[in-house]
Amino acid sequence: MLEETATVVKTVNQDLWVRTDRQTVCNGCAANKGCGISLIDKIFKNKPALLHVKNDVSAQVGDKIVVGIEGNAFLRASLLVYFIPLAFMMGFALLGHFIYLPVTSVNAAIEGNFAGNNFAGNNGVVIIFALLGLLAGFVCVYVVSKKLNNNDQYRIRLLKKVTGC
Repeated sequence: MLEETATVVKTVNQDLWVRTDRQTVCNGCAANKGCGISLIDKIFKNKPALLHVKNDVSAQVGDKIVVGIEGNAFLRASLLVYFIPLAFMMGFALLGHFIYLPVTSVNAAIEGNFAGNNFAGNNGVVIIFALLGLLAGFVCVYVVSKKLNNNDQYRIRLLKKVTGC
């Protein structure tokens, strides 16, 4: 279970809107200046995530709570968001390459001049197909994420209310 501390910022019936507390160790890391995570942290500084969770512990505005999500669900969702667009982009790029090659007679002459270079002359088509594939991948992620939206396994849950300091 992946857990994060959050602060309740709004209550509506049995629902809570919570703001996650930033927890970063970038300031103590030796690679701080050249690290991508450090750069992302600087860009999104003071922009914490707002999350929607069910109020299972009678939390009120200002309360500190712990929210969490199953590690396997987080991993599957990450694969969905990153892998599907990349796979679609690569697949469409290959499709564009192989569709374009046999259709044009110009490629036969070009390939004769550039022996062994199968990508000569069709880079523009491959790029266009790759971008179309990336767009198709994003659409696929959107459709699948809408279906998973109702699945409780992928929802962030309120685990407990933090008491004391």
